[in-house]
Amino acid sequence: QENDPRELIKHFLTCDYKDLGCAVVCGIQARGIEVSNPGFLQSSMKDAVGRLWINVKTQLPIRMELEGTNIENSKRIKIVTDEFRWNATLQKEDFGPFIPEDYVLQDLDR
Repeated sequence: QENDPRELIKHFLTCDYKDLGCAVVCGIQARGIEVSNPGFLQSSMKDAVGRLWINVKTQLPIRMELEGTNIENSKRIKIVTDEFRWNATLQKEDFGPFIPEDYVLQDLDR
């Protein structure tokens, strides 16, 4: 769940957060919140801090920042997700199987 941006945003909003006010983020007028609760992202990070910036006009996320200490290797990490394309035009071909030219189908009846 912590890898799904939709679930992360829900997680942000269920935690106590600090209002970061308004700022220009990625060239867009935004409002931000910061979460640093002890249980925030506890399954993957210690001392995690998350910041979520929302476009004031559209109310859609424009930047998400996560930082903390990886529980597996104790390394500090920072993850920034931005450049969301909310109105992207999608084509059927974007989701098709991409089979290499040298791929050979094996007989499945063996």
